[in-house]
Amino acid sequence: MFSLIEQPLLFVDCQTTGATPASAHLLEVGWTIGRACDQAPSPVVTRLIALPEGQSVPPRIQKITGISDEEMVNAMPAAQVAEELQNQLNVHNLHFACAHWAQFERTFLTDCFENHTSQKQLSLEFICTCQIAKRLYPDLPSRAIRAVGGYFGLDLEEMKRSHGHVETTYFIWQKLAHELDQLGIKDVTQLVDWLKVPIKSTAKSKSGGSRQKKINNQIGNGNGNEGVTGSEATTGSKTTTGSKTTTGSETTTGTKTTTGTKTATGTAGGNSTESGAYLLRLERLTRLELPAQPGVYRMLNAHGKILYVGKATSLKSRVNSYFTGRKGKDSKTKELISQVFDLNVTPLATPFEAALLENDLIKKHDPPYNRALKKRGRSLVYFSHDFTSASGELDQRHGIGPFPRGSTIEPLIMLAQGWQSKSFDVGLFWGLLDQEATNRAVSLFLQQYWPDIVGQEGPIHVRSLLALGLSFYRRDLLDSVALNEGDLALAYFLGPQAAEAEELEGEEVSVEANAGADAQQLSPASGDDDDQDQIEELTDEDLVQMVRGLITGAARAYLLARTLLRLLDVTISFEERKRRRKLVFEKGYLVHSEDISHLIVAEEDASRLFKPACGGPASSSIDLDTYDRMRVLRAEIRRLYSRGHWISLTDANHVIS
Repeated sequence: MFSLIEQPLLFVDCQTTGATPASAHLLEVGWTIGRACDQAPSPVVTRLIALPEGQSVPPRIQKITGISDEEMVNAMPAAQVAEELQNQLNVHNLHFACAHWAQFERTFLTDCFENHTSQKQLSLEFICTCQIAKRLYPDLPSRAIRAVGGYFGLDLEEMKRSHGHVETTYFIWQKLAHELDQLGIKDVTQLVDWLKVPIKSTAKSKSGGSRQKKINNQIGNGNGNEGVTGSEATTGSKTTTGSKTTTGSETTTGTKTTTGTKTATGTAGGNSTESGAYLLRLERLTRLELPAQPGVYRMLNAHGKILYVGKATSLKSRVNSYFTGRKGKDSKTKELISQVFDLNVTPLATPFEAALLENDLIKKHDPPYNRALKKRGRSLVYFSHDFTSASGELDQRHGIGPFPRGSTIEPLIMLAQGWQSKSFDVGLFWGLLDQEATNRAVSLFLQQYWPDIVGQEGPIHVRSLLALGLSFYRRDLLDSVALNEGDLALAYFLGPQAAEAEELEGEEVSVEANAGADAQQLSPASGDDDDQDQIEELTDEDLVQMVRGLITGAARAYLLARTLLRLLDVTISFEERKRRRKLVFEKGYLVHSEDISHLIVAEEDASRLFKPACGGPASSSIDLDTYDRMRVLRAEIRRLYSRGHWISLTDANHVIS
């Protein structure tokens, strides 16, 4: 019998379209063969598996795996892949497989072999690295594959693909196998017996973190494969101070101070000295010594790669909130903090400026755990005056915009096209309504709000629908709060306060909003019967309001585009946290920032009637970085204004507020 270290194993990973074979299909399988004592396993083999005829890769699976329908053109039949894998098992006489969430792989591979091979069975016993990690590291915040691999110092790719997961599983197994050997578990039989013991019996001892510290020391002081390999793990905190004039650049004037200590690779000691605290790589003093002032923080892995960028009113308070306490943290947050080795922070004068820098750093570094403000899959579009044509660039014909591609302007175009064909696209309501209900919703809306058009044969123009939406928008503003004419103009510029969390804050959140999961964690879609029950509960008034909401949303998107263009060249003076600041923007970039005297008061000007529509179209296309920076700027202006802060906005000709 082989020792645990020398035991040859099949390391395998499956990517699928859902949670179980009953409701999903294999999409990709990857495998390699190796032993814990090897420097590296055999080359990883990956195979895309053809879906049943007429089926495509679900959008949510495309998003987390990157597997597109175009890539699936070269997919292989499941029977061919199963035969190839069985040949590998026979040639190498393999009886054990290792996967990180073995129950998932075992279920799908067993189903595949039963349905596509002559043997009708999969003769493998599975070892689960997730279950082993759960016993050896009970205080690790997460035992997800990215969390455990990152804790051991591995830099993982963001997309969920079998190749990367197989390599990660092998890497994790190397660490765990040597640890198990140190604990006296010498072969697979003993490991299987150990895994059968109730988990509480293998959890940490009454001495709290002492057993965990012993495990860490054993891993760190084992053979040459142990610890973080290939780079130096920095456990200090890098704090950048001084003034900053241009967002998007991490180069600042002032002094750079590094606190804490550096731990060389090969030392894997975690930190779990507090009673009930998580086992973490980040040194406790690193976060406790952070300044209690506004700024931007970056969470770094063992290789110094940025995992997450966030903004804070108090760096010390915000960052420490991730690492203290166990309640209220979702799976993605736990996965993140398991991998954090170091922090890098940039203190700034105000939270306003922190929000601007956060956007630029997310664009620059594309951190895997940020969701909002990322470029991926997003682009801008400009429309012609009559909305019959669109272009990705601003030109003489396409001067209306910019809008995010796929934005709420498209429903207006779909409504106009549907009027011509007398049948409206069910995509208007994201497929929530069937064809009959969609047609009825639009018909009822027109009868109530535009009765003159009913029965006419002529076209409905998109600009006419947009004008109707603008009237709804203005009416909603008037209904939301008692406003005088000046306040109405400012509200027209900023948007209703009720919408404050929308374009930006509604989609932004941190890692604590779990934006995705592995395919193995996805639940089957809810049944059609439940959806139909929800549709049948909609009243005629509900249907009318759904159409009204689409048209009003398009008007708001139109006004937002005009507002963002007016903010490209603006000077903003404001007070926050007992400091008065002046920020100057040119062409969407922050080019100057300074403290100003409290004696300065906002310029009084009757031209507070500053409306976005007063401005002309953009003179040149703006990129997505600038577009999002202006969105952040608008959101911050709205935040300060809604909280009663002193704020003054001026361009070359107007006082905005």
